[in-house]
Amino acid sequence: MRLQTFKKTPDEIKRYGVDYTKWLDVNERIKSISLSVGGADTTLTAANGTITTDGQKIVFFVSGGTVGNVYNVYIEITTSGAQLREDTMPFVVVAP
Repeated sequence: MRLQTFKKTPDEIKRYGVDYTKWLDVNERIKSISLSVGGADTTLTAANGTITTDGQKIVFFVSGGTVGNVYNVYIEITTSGAQLREDTMPFVVVAP
Protein backbone atom coordinates (compact mmCIF):
# COMPACT_ATOMS: atom_id res chain seq x y z
CA MET A 1 0.00 0.00 0.00
CA ARG A 2 1.27 3.48 -0.81
CA LEU A 3 1.48 5.62 2.31
CA GLN A 4 1.67 9.39 2.75
CA THR A 5 4.44 11.30 0.92
CA PHE A 6 6.97 13.11 3.11
CA LYS A 7 9.38 15.99 2.41
CA LYS A 8 12.86 16.24 3.91
CA THR A 9 16.13 18.08 3.34
CA PRO A 10 19.37 16.21 2.61
CA ASP A 11 20.89 17.01 6.02
CA GLU A 12 17.91 15.98 8.14
CA ILE A 13 17.91 12.73 10.05
CA LYS A 14 14.29 12.11 10.98
CA ARG A 15 12.35 9.39 12.76
CA TYR A 16 9.22 8.04 11.09
CA GLY A 17 6.68 5.52 12.26
CA VAL A 18 3.85 3.43 10.90
CA ASP A 19 0.96 2.28 13.08
CA TYR A 20 -0.49 -1.10 12.04
CA THR A 21 -2.93 -1.35 14.97
CA LYS A 22 -6.05 -1.20 12.80
CA TRP A 23 -4.67 -3.69 10.28
CA LEU A 24 -3.55 -6.39 12.73
CA ASP A 25 -5.94 -9.04 14.02
CA VAL A 26 -6.78 -9.18 17.73
CA ASN A 27 -3.70 -10.30 19.73
CA GLU A 28 -1.56 -10.31 16.57
CA ARG A 29 1.86 -8.65 16.75
CA ILE A 30 4.56 -7.60 14.28
CA LYS A 31 7.40 -10.14 14.35
CA SER A 32 9.86 -8.66 11.87
CA ILE A 33 10.50 -5.62 9.72
CA SER A 34 12.55 -5.14 6.58
CA LEU A 35 13.39 -1.76 5.02
CA SER A 36 14.84 -0.96 1.59
CA VAL A 37 15.12 2.19 -0.52
CA GLY A 38 14.66 2.81 -4.24
CA GLY A 39 15.39 5.99 -6.13
CA ALA A 40 17.54 7.80 -8.67
CA ASP A 41 20.66 7.28 -6.52
CA THR A 42 21.65 5.61 -3.27
CA THR A 43 22.08 8.69 -1.07
CA LEU A 44 18.85 8.29 0.93
CA THR A 45 18.92 5.66 3.65
CA ALA A 46 16.30 4.09 5.92
CA ALA A 47 17.81 2.38 8.94
CA ASN A 48 17.38 1.23 12.53
CA GLY A 49 13.92 -0.24 11.97
CA THR A 50 12.41 -1.34 15.27
CA ILE A 51 9.10 -2.71 16.49
CA THR A 52 7.49 -0.86 19.39
CA THR A 53 7.02 -2.69 22.69
CA ASP A 54 3.31 -3.18 22.03
CA GLY A 55 4.18 -5.02 18.80
CA GLN A 56 1.78 -2.94 16.70
CA LYS A 57 3.93 -0.13 15.31
CA ILE A 58 7.31 0.31 13.66
CA VAL A 59 9.81 3.15 13.86
CA PHE A 60 12.83 3.90 11.64
CA PHE A 61 15.17 6.74 10.68
CA VAL A 62 15.56 8.33 7.24
CA SER A 63 18.61 10.39 6.26
CA GLY A 64 20.35 11.80 3.20
CA GLY A 65 18.98 12.18 -0.29
CA THR A 66 19.64 14.51 -3.20
CA VAL A 67 17.60 17.70 -3.68
CA GLY A 68 14.93 17.22 -6.34
CA ASN A 69 14.89 13.43 -6.18
CA VAL A 70 12.01 11.22 -5.09
CA TYR A 71 12.76 8.04 -3.17
CA ASN A 72 10.58 5.17 -2.01
CA VAL A 73 11.15 3.47 1.32
CA TYR A 74 9.81 -0.07 1.01
CA ILE A 75 8.53 -1.57 4.25
CA GLU A 76 7.81 -5.26 4.70
CA ILE A 77 6.47 -6.67 7.95
CA THR A 78 5.60 -10.19 9.01
CA THR A 79 3.25 -10.92 11.88
CA SER A 80 2.66 -13.52 14.55
CA GLY A 81 -0.40 -14.55 12.53
CA ALA A 82 1.77 -15.41 9.49
CA GLN A 83 0.64 -12.35 7.56
CA LEU A 84 2.96 -10.39 5.26
CA ARG A 85 2.36 -6.73 4.48
CA GLU A 86 4.24 -4.50 2.04
CA ASP A 87 4.04 -0.70 2.11
CA THR A 88 5.73 2.10 0.17
CA MET A 89 6.53 5.45 1.78
CA PRO A 90 7.60 8.12 -0.76
CA PHE A 91 10.09 10.87 0.18
CA VAL A 92 10.73 14.06 -1.77
CA VAL A 93 14.05 15.74 -0.98
CA VAL A 94 13.82 19.55 -0.95
CA ALA A 95 16.31 22.37 -0.48
CA PRO A 96 16.65 23.71 3.06
